[in-house]
Amino acid sequence: MIPTTNPQGDPLGGDPEDQTSSHAKGQDFMYLQETLPLFLALSAIQNAIQESTITELWMRLAAGYMAQAYVEQVLECQNDSPDLLKEVFDWSFDGGCRAEEGSDEWLINEMFSAEDQMSKVHIMELWDDIREEHMHALRPPGGTLMMAHLEAVVSNGLSISTFKEKVCEFLRGLLSAHPAPLLAQIESGAVNGLSPKSTAALKERAGFV
Repeated sequence: MIPTTNPQGDPLGGDPEDQTSSHAKGQDFMYLQETLPLFLALSAIQNAIQESTITELWMRLAAGYMAQAYVEQVLECQNDSPDLLKEVFDWSFDGGCRAEEGSDEWLINEMFSAEDQMSKVHIMELWDDIREEHMHALRPPGGTLMMAHLEAVVSNGLSISTFKEKVCEFLRGLLSAHPAPLLAQIESGAVNGLSPKSTAALKERAGFV
């Protein structure tokens, strides 16, 4: 679960009615499954900016995110829908996608593809393999109860603390890929493209000294 309020108790993102179902019900957190589209959209936007393709490392992070979301739904929410596993992992390239170009949905769909056919096939096949690997690990073997199986999976490798650290590392990477805001650069005394002398003069004119 991810908090949806800041330390002052104000909603993150404005009107609670515009938030996901858990927040709309007055809860101060969002379930991981509800944040999946946000994580994927953020990844897709970054990929579009850098004109890059998704890597196996990112695919494993994404599949791990989906696995954690599934476990949370089953263990914390007692969600026993037979379609839940497929629903959580139902993110891949859709050749028939009709989303508006530039929208989050369109960017996410494009992220699971590539311009040249060879790269496109490689990405799609690798993503299918990684998804199936994670889905297989979440399916209980015959004669094993789902709850007991997932508890064992969490204890034996699907650590929430490891997952949190991987997501935080991913976010730190995103932040480091972009320059700091200009005012922050001026305050630190190092502005991209300016010499130390020019930066010091700009800092003085801006009233930071």
